[in-house]
Amino acid sequence: MQDNPAAAAPPTASQSQPLEIAKIGKDVSAPVLIHSTNPNIPKSVHKAKLNGFVIVNFYVEPDGTTSNVHIYRTIIKGANSPDQVL
Repeated sequence: MQDNPAAAAPPTASQSQPLEIAKIGKDVSAPVLIHSTNPNIPKSVHKAKLNGFVIVNFYVEPDGTTSNVHIYRTIIKGANSPDQVL
């Protein structure tokens, strides 16, 4: 039995090969939204008139799955305050 089964997992394409930026066309199609979920926004956020967005970075592997997903930046905008970058 292995102590760390994740260590034995084969590396993803992004880990084992240099990154290649694919361009739409030929064998590469544009991304298509397949699932979306509306956020559960607390009433306090509505009262404060806050909104914002999140920038997420990730790799799309050759098989279409994603890897190395992480939040790059979160920006919150308030009705009476300057933008807050988190």
